Amino acid sequence: MKPKQATFLQKTFDLLEQHSSALHWSEDGQSFGMTCVRDFCLEVLPKYSKHCSFASFVRQLNLYSFHKVHVFGFEAAFTHPAFRRHQPEGLSQIERKNPISRTIAKTVKSLSEPEKAHLDASLQRLLDQQTDLEVRTDSIDKQTSEALAISRRLASDFALHSEQSNTIDQLLMWLLPAIMHLERPFCSLPMLGPPSKRDRDNEG
Repeated sequence: MKPKQATFLQKTFDLLEQHSSALHWSEDGQSFGMTCVRDFCLEVLPKYSKHCSFASFVRQLNLYSFHKVHVFGFEAAFTHPAFRRHQPEGLSQIERKNPISRTIAKTVKSLSEPEKAHLDASLQRLLDQQTDLEVRTDSIDKQTSEALAISRRLASDFALHSEQSNTIDQLLMWLLPAIMHLERPFCSLPMLGPPSKRDRDNEG
């Protein structure tokens, strides 16, 4: 079991030290992450893992007590007190968590091999589901933040439009009396046309 644990940690550490295009250390070297999770799943995971599932990668990190952190410029980032840039000796200090208590462990020992296999598969599914929920929650949080930002921009645009509309209305209210005043003299002028018979008789 230990070689397998060390393999996951060692490969992750080596990828970071090799300056992978999709996996990076943070500036202080105390955390690492991905600027684009999609690129990481397509370009990095297939090279050293049997799957391309980001949820499974996160689950492995959780089993080694890594914690998710927010790092500017990273879509996803993680940290562990013993996982540091240029410090491979810290890997030996990272232990895998025991997902079950001692009491349950005693019960598991009394199970048959098929029952243990079934229990392990059930626990694996639960862990995968938990990680999937975490990933989906992060995605929902991101979408919510984007929706709020769009809502704020729309509210700002609407307020600006309303302000401009009010300004136009006030301008029209100020111009309308002046326009009516200018039209009034033209309306009072007599109609021009050929002279009437009375006008011709008077001229004669």
